[in-house]
Amino acid sequence: MDKQKLNETSDSPFILSIGGNTTSSERYSDSINFEGLIESGWANSKLNQAKLIYQDEVTAMVDVSFSRHGENDVVISETSAVYMLAKKMMPGN
Repeated sequence: MDKQKLNETSDSPFILSIGGNTTSSERYSDSINFEGLIESGWANSKLNQAKLIYQDEVTAMVDVSFSRHGENDVVISETSAVYMLAKKMMPGN
């Protein structure tokens, strides 16, 4: 739930595409509604699997699955996602 850490480990803009609906946020933390998750009974999330799909010198795609857990470690949702990662090129690189 550390929004500052989320923003430190990502760059802008943060683009999210779910079911053909694409949104762009200035920061990663703007895309996460922790208050809504807590209201739904969420206590923590666990990474179930991560699999590298593609990688080159500048980009990578990772297929991940994770679960959200409520109290007593009860699974309240399971999600699969594909993350497209791009290396940030600094001037002079």
